[in-house]
Amino acid sequence: THAHRNYDDDVPENVKARRLSEVISAFYNESEKKNQGEIGKIHLVLVEGPSKKNQFELVGRSCNNKKIIFPSSPLLKAPCSPRIHPSRGDYVLTRVTSSSAQSLRGELLDFSTMASYYGLTAQPTIEDQSAVAQDEMRG
Repeated sequence: THAHRNYDDDVPENVKARRLSEVISAFYNESEKKNQGEIGKIHLVLVEGPSKKNQFELVGRSCNNKKIIFPSSPLLKAPCSPRIHPSRGDYVLTRVTSSSAQSLRGELLDFSTMASYYGLTAQPTIEDQSAVAQDEMRG
């Protein structure tokens, strides 16, 4: 840049470090506030796979690209079928129960699809209707 080519860097390293620390702190504080607003909301999550830190938890991304971590527990994928654990590529509904600056934690509710979550099918399941209604009531 023009400034880089024509001006000396007269800002001390300790000032640079302090300013960077302030920017990072402000970012994390705002991110944490925004994520706290997600508590209680229901999200459609694309399962990415097992959590790196806990083999009994799964990680996925919500439609707004937020990372959600939730316990892996078996669910019914279809009526009269055995319960199975969600796996990579499945869409599931999760309710956010807690948050941090970097991720959300949730509880697993049910299998779902994008079409039923967004009301694009003629007959969404009762669970999908209930989940969407609860999400709308919470705001």
